[in-house]
Amino acid sequence: MNSTPYIKLLKTPLGKYFYDVNKNDVVNISDELYEYLDTHGRNGELSETAAEEMEALKNNGYLSSHRVREIKHHLTDKIEDYLERKCSKLTLQLTQNCNFRCSYCPYSTAEFYTNRSHSSKRMSEEVAIKAIDFYADHSYSKQAVMIAFYGGEPLLEFPLIKKLVAYAEDVFIGKKLSFSITTNGSLLTEEIMSFFEEHNFEAVISIDGSKKVHDRNRKFAATGKGTFDTIVNNIEGLYDAHKDYINNKVLINSVMDPRLPAQEYYSLQDKNEMFRNVSIRRTIVDDFTNTGKHAIDDSFIEENAILAFKALMSMINRYPMEKADSNIIQDELVEKRTADTYVKPRKEVPDTAAPAGACVPGSKLFIDVDGNIHICEKVSETSKAFVLGNIYDGFDYEQIKKLLNIGALTAEKCRNCFAFSLCSICQRFCNAGDELSAAAKTEYCEWSKNYALHVFYNKIFYSELGGMFNKGGEV
Repeated sequence: MNSTPYIKLLKTPLGKYFYDVNKNDVVNISDELYEYLDTHGRNGELSETAAEEMEALKNNGYLSSHRVREIKHHLTDKIEDYLERKCSKLTLQLTQNCNFRCSYCPYSTAEFYTNRSHSSKRMSEEVAIKAIDFYADHSYSKQAVMIAFYGGEPLLEFPLIKKLVAYAEDVFIGKKLSFSITTNGSLLTEEIMSFFEEHNFEAVISIDGSKKVHDRNRKFAATGKGTFDTIVNNIEGLYDAHKDYINNKVLINSVMDPRLPAQEYYSLQDKNEMFRNVSIRRTIVDDFTNTGKHAIDDSFIEENAILAFKALMSMINRYPMEKADSNIIQDELVEKRTADTYVKPRKEVPDTAAPAGACVPGSKLFIDVDGNIHICEKVSETSKAFVLGNIYDGFDYEQIKKLLNIGALTAEKCRNCFAFSLCSICQRFCNAGDELSAAAKTEYCEWSKNYALHVFYNKIFYSELGGMFNKGGEV
């Protein structure tokens, strides 16, 4: 076993730190102790002051060399009981058809050959009802339940959605039932929006940013024309009658293509007043199933960094608030909350544990048009590795246990990794054909470590400048 302290050294222009994996905490230390830890004591003895500093840290449980002895998820031996009654969400793939052909969609082009493609396949009412019954049977310990509708474009099956909502409201009577839908927004009508509002729907609508960037990637299947005007006009026509609902229950999903100017993705709320109070989630285009990866241009990274810097400076009264992008300010506040949530002190890493990143397969049910159960909508539907069973025969628990314990694929690496508790490698990154692969998983280790470092440095940044935050103003 490794006898060195289970830590990751960190530094900024204002201070020296380490992240302690056992304690899940970032600690500010003296320059001398930092140097000592960095060189493993090879450069000489500590001064009396630094030695006392280290001793105090050790007395409080820091700088321990303790590592996980066995990589095993804590639910491994309880998974049957857990999934028997604690499934938290059901997502129904109502159709594999879509009226859009988006250039980055994993189903739209032959370029994305490792996943399914768009097709005319749709979920029958019989399969959908059976899926809802399956969810009801496996969620009886949950007071709050959610059913999500997914595609393709699920609003192509709106008549089916209405039947399923009525059925679910009957089945889950007495529970807090909510619905969600991911839609491209092109088929929204007064009838549909009123239905969403009446039946407690969260609606995720895809708009990528300005008309320029949106129309480049998101086009109608039938005509090849851009879709921005259709979506925005639909929402504008419904806004006055459904203002409170749109502001509180609609989320805009913006997929950022790194080949295009970053500023264009932050302009939607500035140019369209009705989106000022709507939440927007921005993500870089997901090219996991793409044989040719999207290169992130240096100018895109630099532009994002400048925008983020201006936002941060405005938050500490070093740049005019009105000149910073309010959307990015909100994103930065989310980053701060994320760091505070993920980095919370504890006693130590247990002897038996699994790295973070992998969800509990089956806890959120994704049911495809044929009734097969998958982990979620992001995994490859063509890989046998991610099929958890089906709604007729039930769960395949042996496969679920394998997926629950992807950390065991790279046990020694995981055991000594500083990002153990913040690992962001989920099951889909371990896919090689129909098998789970250690080599495939390892390809994403550096990416996961960089994310952990990002969280640590966010924690440090807000700690160092925490006393300077206010509402902003002139320099």
